[in-house]
Amino acid sequence: VKVTTDVLYCLPSETYEDALATLRQCFDIGFDYINIQRTLMLPGSEMETDESRDQYGLRTKFMIRRGSYGDYVTNTGQLRAMEYDEVITSTPDFTEEEALTYHVLQWLVFYSWNNGRLSALLRYMLSDGKVNPIDLLVKIMEIASSVAPNFAQILRDLKEDIKSVMFESPEDMSCLLYT
Repeated sequence: VKVTTDVLYCLPSETYEDALATLRQCFDIGFDYINIQRTLMLPGSEMETDESRDQYGLRTKFMIRRGSYGDYVTNTGQLRAMEYDEVITSTPDFTEEEALTYHVLQWLVFYSWNNGRLSALLRYMLSDGKVNPIDLLVKIMEIASSVAPNFAQILRDLKEDIKSVMFESPEDMSCLLYT
């Protein structure tokens, strides 16, 4: 039986280091699948209120929901539609650049651990007790530009990719609907 967990990041009062510590715990506990997601502003929730936004200094953007867009044929013709979420992009304690870096780390965890590409190596390192897999993945991100320029470019492209689907308002996305 595979054991999974969901981890949100960019929570109020959470720092980048807090978020890394959460991932370390996930590896220490031994979860087989770690689903990492940005924190959503759910309509009608307490966190989505102006009071919470002000109290916690929540800054948000609107992000196209992956896989939730397309062109559809209707009775009246063609319809282009997409769904989006409002996500926390930064707080006073978690910068937007840190959130972008964490997004890259999210991808590395997904690819290397959840999809099993490096899970045997990461499990060995974890069992040795000297290196937590998250620390290795962070180190890979830090040294990539000096030892693997092509891989470093992939990591930079991941940041640019996520930035390209984030908008200041839903209206700013309308350019995608009518191109």
